[in-house]
Amino acid sequence: MANLILSTENLGITFGGLKAVSEVNLNVYKNEIVGLIGPNGAGKTTVFNMLTGVYEPTEGKILLNGTVINGKKPHDIVSMGIARTFQNIRLFKALTRFVTVAENVAVAFNKDLKTSIVSSIFRTRRFYKEEKKVYEKALNILKIFSLEEYANEKADNLPYGKQRKLEIARAMATSPQLLLLDEPAAGMNDTETAELMQTIATIREKFNISILLIEHDMNLVLGICEKLNVLEYGRMLASGNPQDVIKDEKVIRAYLGDES
Repeated sequence: MANLILSTENLGITFGGLKAVSEVNLNVYKNEIVGLIGPNGAGKTTVFNMLTGVYEPTEGKILLNGTVINGKKPHDIVSMGIARTFQNIRLFKALTRFVTVAENVAVAFNKDLKTSIVSSIFRTRRFYKEEKKVYEKALNILKIFSLEEYANEKADNLPYGKQRKLEIARAMATSPQLLLLDEPAAGMNDTETAELMQTIATIREKFNISILLIEHDMNLVLGICEKLNVLEYGRMLASGNPQDVIKDEKVIRAYLGDES
């Protein structure tokens, strides 16, 4: 279908004879928010690592807009339109005490710079002109995420919830068609989680992109996802409308717990 952004066909990977993920079939359509849930160790982050080129699948296909991307390097996949965040916030941890909020976002625009290495070394007029454009783009992204007032603050000084938002903002600076969020609400309090839900809704509305997210907070998942996929032991256990999926007896036993 024309609106199919991402699909996987019998996706799987084996590590040293151990089949970690097998026969995973996912479909994400344009402007859709899709959840990927499952118990710890079910293979969710491994799937994300295959989608982003960190791991190369040993079986099956990954298609982005109908093009097979198996074997592509992570930076190539970013250029093709997939961005991601991680379970643990990655804001250049070795540098955050020196790097501002705006600079954390600006670095994502570096792939668009057209200045030569010589221009960068000697700080030519053209270099400064492009650098200014990049900074302005970064500020525009920060405004969308209500982070502009922190632009010149050190990134590691931000509250935890805003650091999460900053990581998402930086991912969006790569202009993705598909955003992968790996446990974005991890470690957040209720107020921060509610703010995150609004942020995700804003991203979809303003950027008209698709979102695939891994999350354990079921209130968030059920509040924003239009489709839900459940993994267990590296295999797809259930897929479909979230309200139907959470009533599936297999899902209740494997993931949610039979507490009703």
